[in-house]
Amino acid sequence: MPAIIEVTNPFGNLVASVDDDGNTLYLYVHHAQFREWGFRPLWLANKPVDAGVAPGQAPRLPVDCTDHPAGHEGLHAKDLEVVWTPAGDGVFLFHQGQLLAHLPGVDDTLGSPGFSRHSTVKERFAWPLRYGPEDLAIRGASARVFWAEVRSPEAWERTRDAVLGAGKTAFGPHEAYWAIEESRWPSLGVARYAYGENAVFTTVGMSLPRMPAPTDFGCDRAEIAFAVSGFGRPEDGGWCVQTAGWLGRYPWSFYTPLEDGALIMAPTAHARWFAPDSSAAMLLDDPGAWFESAPPRIDAPAGVRLLWAIFLSADEVKLIELLGRELLRQRHRESGRNVVFAC
Repeated sequence: MPAIIEVTNPFGNLVASVDDDGNTLYLYVHHAQFREWGFRPLWLANKPVDAGVAPGQAPRLPVDCTDHPAGHEGLHAKDLEVVWTPAGDGVFLFHQGQLLAHLPGVDDTLGSPGFSRHSTVKERFAWPLRYGPEDLAIRGASARVFWAEVRSPEAWERTRDAVLGAGKTAFGPHEAYWAIEESRWPSLGVARYAYGENAVFTTVGMSLPRMPAPTDFGCDRAEIAFAVSGFGRPEDGGWCVQTAGWLGRYPWSFYTPLEDGALIMAPTAHARWFAPDSSAAMLLDDPGAWFESAPPRIDAPAGVRLLWAIFLSADEVKLIELLGRELLRQRHRESGRNVVFAC
């Protein structure tokens, strides 16, 4: 299907396209990498000639369900603007400055397939704009402003300084800092702090954007921390920096929010990124509730959750799968093992 316009969201995980297959015009959103995510279609208009739906063509709306019964001549890329919702999973489509369509985010469907200016009746592939919230155009304009602000250097600097400041309050100035793919957005860093003879690593900047598909389990902005023992030179990040960087990108790479209790398997092609002899990381709000030895204390910046990563062996992962997390918690507390410290 030839795309009139194709735009990837700021996180790099979802793609929006306006397609013309000769029979219809549609707005689509699909994942940039994973086909299993599927795609979400929104009808925009029928083309003038109805020769029936051929293989590979999308369904037309009945002529009495559109304000262009004879068909729409088409759209041009120069007239279109794609504005992503703040969560990065929905789209406002503007045509010559006017709202043409809105495809809501995954968790904000409003029970509809989306809203299109040229639809006049609620149909399977589009509802009229008038059935959407009254302020749809205002929401779209606000989303445009949101992205301009959140992607500014000033927003990144404020987030970076807040996260580093929280670490400094807990441990003193960071001993090392690594920039992770600064050319990508959001910018991401990894900081290392001394903790006695051990070290604490934290992501820096992961909390700047909202995580995709936020849940009802608290804040949708987060940073990740973990502690390691027997660490060497401050400038030597080892597997720790790779792990922190990978976890910091995880929500947008796999289109899933991170929350207390999340179990993340080591990437097959890069298992060495995880702690030695571990095959998964479990994220916890309060690892001290699991283990006898409490973790170091960091108070996250306002509005940000701090999730502690603890690293589990393959046997521990199987134990969780078979008998649940509570038994693992009980065994660790009985043994006194402190797996907050990865090695």
